Amino acid sequence: MLAHTMMQSIAGVRGDQALLALPPGGLTEMVLIALAVQADVAFVATHHLARILFVILLAPLVFLVVLNRR
Repeated sequence: MLAHTMMQSIAGVRGDQALLALPPGGLTEMVLIALAVQADVAFVATHHLARILFVILLAPLVFLVVLNRR
């Protein structure tokens, strides 16, 4: 819940938008929930896409660093 509160205070978004943008889950499902509660769909979708890209791009680098330290 700390990340949820930090996003609310730093980004100035509503609580439901911050709550939908942060948890792991399917992009489609979170966007549909955002539509249902009338939250900012673009905000929720952008954060999910950024998280997915972050993991896809940085996971191999982290894996290589961990392997090189052994």
